[in-house]
Amino acid sequence: MLPLWAAQGVVGHRLNLAKKEYATLQRLFEAVMAPGWKHRDGSVTPAGLIGTRTVRGAATDRLALLLLVLEARESGRVRQCGGTVDTKRGRAAVTVARLLGCSASAGERVLERLEDRELVLRVRLRTASKMAHRTRLMVPAVAAAHGRTVGR
Repeated sequence: MLPLWAAQGVVGHRLNLAKKEYATLQRLFEAVMAPGWKHRDGSVTPAGLIGTRTVRGAATDRLALLLLVLEARESGRVRQCGGTVDTKRGRAAVTVARLLGCSASAGERVLERLEDRELVLRVRLRTASKMAHRTRLMVPAVAAAHGRTVGR
């Protein structure tokens, strides 16, 4: 929150947002990681996509999912990193690792936890020789928010 406060009133700063933009950003945070709560009037705000996760690594998973949602296109696809990557881990794991600023093995563990909760998909494309070749990284919730479906 401190960078948001520091950016207020600074012309041209990326975080100098209008009131509507702050509201949209807050709704995004709630949709992704809110824990869910019950209001005094009896209405209920449901938990976000990963809001119910509370065990070890939950904060890292929340951050990773938020960054993936922000990076995703309307179709739900996340543009993966370029260059040489660890073939043992895969480009999707390295992309998550670079977003988080951690090692490829840590990125792979985070990606696996997100896949287990079906928040992220690794769609493997086939080649003519029927071998797995390329992988697409997808965030189905982003595609659903834009009225699109994600096929496996």
